Amino acid sequence: MEQITLFYRQGSADKQYQASIQPKDGGYVVLFQFGRRGSALQSGTKTQAPVPYDQAKRIYDQLVASKVVKGYSPGEDGTPYQQTDKANQATGIHCQLLNPVEDDQVEKLIADPAWWLQPKHDGRRLLIRKMGATITGINRLGLAIALPQSLVDEAVAWPRCWRLKEARSFCCSPKKFSVASRTTLPASSASPTLSTMCSPTGQTAHAVF
Repeated sequence: MEQITLFYRQGSADKQYQASIQPKDGGYVVLFQFGRRGSALQSGTKTQAPVPYDQAKRIYDQLVASKVVKGYSPGEDGTPYQQTDKANQATGIHCQLLNPVEDDQVEKLIADPAWWLQPKHDGRRLLIRKMGATITGINRLGLAIALPQSLVDEAVAWPRCWRLKEARSFCCSPKKFSVASRTTLPASSASPTLSTMCSPTGQTAHAVF
């Protein structure tokens, strides 16, 4: 029967995921285990009752694919996307996502000169890297992606090599406050451009608007 063990290591995360197809009562079940590597794994099933093999195989393949797209790989060192069809897209760079903050922290952050306030926009989130004449778009999964030609043209015009990212920022939306180092490309932006901002402490942040 089919089985696979996948690993994911990023920062402090070191995860293991196992999936398998096992015969049971004249049919087949899809089982999985997951948890931190080296610790006791939690178990579960994707089939509450035995199913024909073809159905179990579809469920198994979808399960494995859902983990691979998140960065799990067969390699034991846990390098995201290693030994998968996305290995050539992996950049090793990951966007930092929003971290919610409590209401009592908001005023402190606003008053702290080491932080600055910016609106939170909905849209496509990505990073941009320039290495020589090569411009690479990087999505939140750390995979290289295509960029709008308008962004590529402006990035080429900027001097030297760089990776577009933000300094420490404090983002606000109508419903919640968050802290992040994040790049946002608003969905409504027909012709996005590159801009440079500076925090009160002199840190430079490059952002897409």
